[in-house]
Amino acid sequence: MAGDPVPDDYLARLTAGLPSKFSSKRRSGRDAGRSAKFPALNRFDQPIQAAPQNLRMQHMTAPSGYDLTAGRLPLPIPGTGAGTVTGTGAGTGTGTGASTGTVIASGTATGTSGTQFSAEENLLAIRNQAKQNPDTQAGYRRLFGVLQSFCAAHDHEAQIFSLDLAELFCAYMLSRITRNGGPPISVSNYFSAFNFVFQHDLKKGRPWSGTEISDLTARYAAASKQRSNDMGVEVPSMRIPTPAIGIVHIFKLLETAQGEFLCWLATFTIMLLFWFRADTIGGVRKGDPARPDDPGDIYFSSHGYLCFTVRRVKRGSAHIQAFVKSISPPPPANTLRTMIWAKLRLALDVKKNGTRLIGPQLWGDDPKRAADVISQKMKEILHRGDCGIPLGTFISSHSWRKAGASAAACLRIDWHTIMCWGMWKTHISAEKYIDPTYLFDRVLASIFDFLMNVHT
Repeated sequence: MAGDPVPDDYLARLTAGLPSKFSSKRRSGRDAGRSAKFPALNRFDQPIQAAPQNLRMQHMTAPSGYDLTAGRLPLPIPGTGAGTVTGTGAGTGTGTGASTGTVIASGTATGTSGTQFSAEENLLAIRNQAKQNPDTQAGYRRLFGVLQSFCAAHDHEAQIFSLDLAELFCAYMLSRITRNGGPPISVSNYFSAFNFVFQHDLKKGRPWSGTEISDLTARYAAASKQRSNDMGVEVPSMRIPTPAIGIVHIFKLLETAQGEFLCWLATFTIMLLFWFRADTIGGVRKGDPARPDDPGDIYFSSHGYLCFTVRRVKRGSAHIQAFVKSISPPPPANTLRTMIWAKLRLALDVKKNGTRLIGPQLWGDDPKRAADVISQKMKEILHRGDCGIPLGTFISSHSWRKAGASAAACLRIDWHTIMCWGMWKTHISAEKYIDPTYLFDRVLASIFDFLMNVHT
């Protein structure tokens, strides 16, 4: 009798009888080409191992009420109005129905079947799903307004493209000072905006693109970095993931922290655990004081899961339906994460003016400014010597996301899990956050144990 199936046999059984778009011969040739394109030389590429037969059978059925959504739960959307639920099936059921098996059960259904939308609302819903939604288009036109102002002041025509105009505009941008104290780090977003206006509004194609523009964009980035260094301003290219020694320092502070100081350390910890951007943190809504049962956007479930309602991602709230991301409670043997869970519970109980402090009260009401506020607080609390930050580099709000991904790579967490937890769609995007020089520390295994040993 054959032993346990190897992974290929197991996958073959799962896919047996399913229709395929390609023949097996074409499919094998395609897979070989893909393997040649992505060689298994990357230290983070790991094969997905099939679970042993007994584990597969053990997890084939789940107890009633068990959550199988792997940390990403869709938010319930309450509806209004009563309705009738109609179902069709073979057999006999209680209720009023035809002999064909149709069962009509009277009851109250939550939903929006009675909601009416105007033509304007439907049109807005369609436009919001465009590649450039109305807010993005408005932002592009604001950036084009910068070019118009420059051209008006220097006797140029904004609606006529030339490489000389592009270079003069870049020179002008080097003289502008951003909130970080230096010039903008890139002009690529401006060129994207100009292309949109030229193509969409002026019907003149996309002249702000091509080899010469790409070269100009790179030259501007190098010049901007040099200008920032000359001015003593930190530039993003020198930002590093929060070192493991800095993470240990935070948890040492967390053990005895109280009040607002505790809330800031809890915020840093949540960003590290979830690999969140500051923009996601800035989307947190405070609980409704009129609803005592409202847990807010950050809470612990009745089973000890740390839950976070995600309302914003990199590009804001567009195209995002709020969902809950959750982390399982620590096992009893994991004393570090047990301490973290206890301190996070205390931090969520800290209130100011009758409202939870962790939220807009702590980092402000403007999500777009959350990164600046969090980064500034990190500078005040986390000193360079305590956190192992080399001279010439710095950490900021984005360092938690980079640290989480880099730590996962050190722990050899599988690539699929890294992409899912970081909510990346492509390997290229995820790889940008992984620092191959990130130093391993045993504390990382205690922090991210919930991502390890995952059978996919």
